[in-house]
Amino acid sequence: MGVYERSDPDKAIKNLKDVMTAMKYLQDTDVNTRLIDEKERVAARLKKLDEDLMPKWKRETNSGEEWDKWVSKDLESEWNKFMKAQATKARDKAVKYMDDYIEDLVDAYLTATNENISNKPGEENAILKTLLEKIRKLRDEWKRYKPISWTNPF
Repeated sequence: MGVYERSDPDKAIKNLKDVMTAMKYLQDTDVNTRLIDEKERVAARLKKLDEDLMPKWKRETNSGEEWDKWVSKDLESEWNKFMKAQATKARDKAVKYMDDYIEDLVDAYLTATNENISNKPGEENAILKTLLEKIRKLRDEWKRYKPISWTNPF
């Protein structure tokens, strides 16, 4: 995003809004329930594989030598830990992304100079004023939303 942050601030604002929308989408009850259900479905399959199917599998080398029996790897528990870690990592990355790039937009555009220019008459100045309002609204919405943003369902 850093590439177009200064050259196309409207695109940067849209990108940040999209990230926030994705976080809000993940908070939807139906979506959250599906995420949990899918994690549990995969965990159940891994448990069956680990505790039922793999121990029954007779493995042999090409010469007919029997390999050691399967030793449970606790795949279900490992999967659950993995999913929890991935969800935490995804949330942390999204929050850092929002924090960093909103701060960059604020630092680059919400300056005293730009405020003065935007208050002067003229079409270009009106466009700047609109841009500054968009950045303020985005910053304020993020401040409001960040404490209640998507939490790890796992």
